[in-house]
Amino acid sequence: MLTLTRDLYDRIVEHARADHPDEACGVVAGPVGSGRPERFIPMLNAARSPTFYEFDSAD
Repeated sequence: MLTLTRDLYDRIVEHARADHPDEACGVVAGPVGSGRPERFIPMLNAARSPTFYEFDSAD
């Protein structure tokens, strides 16, 4: 089971609120196979759309 720390959860929610009303996305990363995420990497929605997400190739 994947378990998020409160800090990681708060950072994800903060990112989503900042991008609202557009779709928000990011990467939750940690040691392979551990199920322990250690960091959140926010991604830019290049489409700036509230209905779909497009990765920015610069990210």
